[in-house]
Amino acid sequence: MSRTPINLGLALRPMPGESVCGDQIGVWSQAGQPLQLALADGLGHGPGAHQAAASAMRILGDLHHLPIDARFQRCDEQLLDTRGVALALADIDLHAQRLTHAAVGNIRSLLLRQGRVTRLGAARGIVGAHFRDLYPEQHDFQPGDWLVMFSDGIGEDAQIADALSSAAPTQASAQALLERWASTHDDAALLLYRHA
Repeated sequence: MSRTPINLGLALRPMPGESVCGDQIGVWSQAGQPLQLALADGLGHGPGAHQAAASAMRILGDLHHLPIDARFQRCDEQLLDTRGVALALADIDLHAQRLTHAAVGNIRSLLLRQGRVTRLGAARGIVGAHFRDLYPEQHDFQPGDWLVMFSDGIGEDAQIADALSSAAPTQASAQALLERWASTHDDAALLLYRHA
């Protein structure tokens, strides 16, 4: 993995009272290859959820060469002895200006363009306990567009589009928004990416 792109903000927070976070984020950036992003939410919270989500990131770190659907399949096979995870993956082809996205479970992924919000789809199931109807989707991804991915520790009523109209995608801005929106009853994760 090369350095993290500067137009990316990431934030994680364990459920209050827990020492580890059951949500995890992965970023893989290699010259000439699509930027690969992942957000995993281990079922439940605490060490078991953390172990499942961290395992997903470790597995994905070795699968850069595979298309999204094959990465999901490999994760499903290799997470069978864990609690399993909800998982969203995004590949951003910087040259073709194209976003490829797929998800399983209750990770939310949003594409924001000039105030318009498009909610990206997700299949039913659990990665590590089987899923069905995975549907990788492709979208035009232009400079100024945002990709936002977040776990269910952040409510769907969060005013994300409004908040991002004046925010830059930095670690500090992601952390501030996470603290504003995160539930006290779950782990929380937030990934912000703005296409330059």
